[in-house]
Amino acid sequence: MNRKVHIVIGVFVSILIAYWIDGTFYQDPWVTLPFILPWETNYFSFSTMVYAIIGGIIGSILPDVIEPPDHYTHRGFFHSVSMMRFLLGALIVSFLIAFYETWVWSVFYVIVGYVMHLLADGTTPMGLPD
Repeated sequence: MNRKVHIVIGVFVSILIAYWIDGTFYQDPWVTLPFILPWETNYFSFSTMVYAIIGGIIGSILPDVIEPPDHYTHRGFFHSVSMMRFLLGALIVSFLIAFYETWVWSVFYVIVGYVMHLLADGTTPMGLPD
């Protein structure tokens, strides 16, 4: 996949998660994503959207910055299932810490973008190495 597709996927999913977190946890914990509409809530803050967009962009291109697509090590450790497992654990930890430390939201959305990059690469014929 090319860089633009990775960025679109990473930013889109980051914004959806940010919207769900802001709308659900700060409005009504029993309301889930499909039932929250942008015009029904005042809780989706500008700073959350900035964290989600910038984090989604950085995270979605980071694997290809570390292992460039035109290099022979492109699908190495940083494009592997092992890295995906590590990042999913880091995603859970950063999610829990972010409620106490606001700056951790930026790390959370970078991890979301990175995970989305790996999921998108996993759907290609080359897949992800173990």
